[in-house]
Amino acid sequence: MTFEIRLSLNIYAESQWYRLADRKMELMTIENLAEYLGESKRTIYKYIQIGDCPKYIRITRKTIKFDKKDVDEWLLSKKVNPKQKKGKGGGSGVSTPSVSG
Repeated sequence: MTFEIRLSLNIYAESQWYRLADRKMELMTIENLAEYLGESKRTIYKYIQIGDCPKYIRITRKTIKFDKKDVDEWLLSKKVNPKQKKGKGGGSGVSTPSVSG
């Protein structure tokens, strides 16, 4: 279950109000995040403890929520492009399985 919050950010500058953002936040609990990532809650707590987690909102001392947009951005930042093999042997030390048929 995700929770939705409508966030409207306005600033007052030079005697005028400006709307910077108007979007709906989809908030996720730790349980939601674990399910979304296919991980255990314990793993999510480890990510938080080492600081390798999406940005979160601290609601209370014990309650945090994750905005789905931040989770998706965090996931994108984790993408890895495998190195291309260069020449014979590749030099990467990683062998790729061959398919025989």
